[in-house]
Amino acid sequence: MVACIQSLLKPAMTTLILYWTPYHKNASYWDGHIIDQCGLSYTCQLTHHRERLNDASIVVFHAPEIRLGDLPATGSRPWVLHLDEPPIELKWMRKKDDLERFQYSMSYRLDSAFPSLPFSSTFFADSLKPLVVPWSQRNPVPVAWIDGDCTASNGRHYYVRELMRWIDVDVYGGCLTNKEWPKDMTPETLLSTYKFHLTLEPANCVNYLSPNTYFATALRVGSVPVVDGPHDYDPFSPHKDALVELDDFASPRDLATYLSKAARNETLYATHFHYKQTRPELSRKFVAFWDRAGHAAGPTGWGYDTESAWCRACRLATEPEHETTTQDHHIAIERMCILRKHLKWRTGFVGIGDYGMDVGVPGQWGLVVVTAAVVAVMVKKNWRKWIDDYIDFVTGYEGDPVGPKVVRQKIRVD
Repeated sequence: MVACIQSLLKPAMTTLILYWTPYHKNASYWDGHIIDQCGLSYTCQLTHHRERLNDASIVVFHAPEIRLGDLPATGSRPWVLHLDEPPIELKWMRKKDDLERFQYSMSYRLDSAFPSLPFSSTFFADSLKPLVVPWSQRNPVPVAWIDGDCTASNGRHYYVRELMRWIDVDVYGGCLTNKEWPKDMTPETLLSTYKFHLTLEPANCVNYLSPNTYFATALRVGSVPVVDGPHDYDPFSPHKDALVELDDFASPRDLATYLSKAARNETLYATHFHYKQTRPELSRKFVAFWDRAGHAAGPTGWGYDTESAWCRACRLATEPEHETTTQDHHIAIERMCILRKHLKWRTGFVGIGDYGMDVGVPGQWGLVVVTAAVVAVMVKKNWRKWIDDYIDFVTGYEGDPVGPKVVRQKIRVD
C-alpha cells in the first residue's frame, strides 16, 4: 500500500528534446516548453540550449533555418526535420545526401512521421457546429479576405485582384486592403458575418494549409471557404459541398458568377451546410483523420494536429522501443508543388520579380507604348547629340567627343 502511494507521489520522468535551430528567427521560442497533455506517464521538455546536446534524446531542426555547416555531430539520437511550410525556396533540401541525415520529419504532410497540421484537437467537432449568424443577417458584401499579402509565390493576389472586378470583396490587411479592421472584433466574429471567405494558400503543395488563411475558423463559424491550395481537399473537408474550389471554375469571372448567385439564393447557399445536420454523409477521409473520439485515432487518441505531433515526438524520445512510427523513408525533395499557379492573371500589371510588388505604373502594353514614344523622340532629335550634351554638362568641356584627335577647350566664363 505504501509503495503504491509512493509511486503515485513520485514525480513524472521528464525527457529532454533539443531544438537546435531558431524557430521563425526566434532563438528561444520553444525554450522551456512542456509536453504534458499526451496521456503518458512521463513528460518532455524542449530547450534551445545547445550545451545540453548530450542530455537530449532527440534533436529537432527547423528546416528553413538550417545551416549545413552548423549541425551537431551525428550520434545515436534521432534527428527530426521540422517543416511547417513548403520548402520551395530551400536549396539545401534539393540534395538527397543532405536530407538523409534526418530520420524523421514533423511536417504539414499527412504522410510524415509526425504529421503537424495547423488545427486544434477539436477541429472535427468545431467543423460541425451550427451557423453562428443566419443567412439573412450576413454582410451585404458576400466575400471577405483576411491578411492576404502580396508576396505569395503562387501569385494568389493576382487572382483576387481579377476576382474583385466581378464581385465585391472586403479585404482586411495585405496589399489589396479596402477595409479597416472593426474595433474589438475577433477573426471568428468578423468571418461569421460573411457568406464566403477566400481561403487561398500561399503555395499549392500536397496537404499544405497555412494557419494564416483561417480555413478552420471559416468552417467553424459557417463562412463557406473558397479554397485553393492542395489538389485534394478530401482529408480536410467534412463534405464535398462544404467548400467552393477555385479549380472548379475556368476563371475568376466564372467564380464570381457562382458566388453572386449563391449569395442571393438562400436555398442554394444552404446546400453548403447540409453536412452539419446529416452526419452519415461526412467525408470518409475527414472522419478517418480528424474524429479523435473514433477508432481511427487509435488508443492514444492522438490525431494529426500540432499537439499530437509533439506527443509522438515525446514518445520517440522517451520510449523509442514502443514508438510505432517507423523511420521516415519519404523525406525527399519536394516535387509535389504547383509553382506560380496564378501568375497568368498578372497580365496588365507591372511588378518586381515574380512576387507582384506593384509599382503604380501603367500596364505592360502602356509601358511598351511609352518606351516606343521615347525612342522615336530620341531618333528624331539626334540621340547622339543628346549624349554629347550630357557629357559636356558633366565634364564642363565642349567639343566633339568622338575620335582620337579630340581637342577640348575649357569653357571660359567671363
